[in-house]
Amino acid sequence: MASKTEQKARPAGVPEENVYNTTHWTIYLGYGIAVLAIAALLFGQ
Repeated sequence: MASKTEQKARPAGVPEENVYNTTHWTIYLGYGIAVLAIAALLFGQ
């Protein structure tokens, strides 16, 4: 296991921490599936 003093060099443009400025596409996918599932339950015959 590497110690905290032995860090790999990051390529240029890669931040030290993960930074998310927009919503990930899987969040939209999950909401879409949830809406479709609820609609299927309400309107399914």
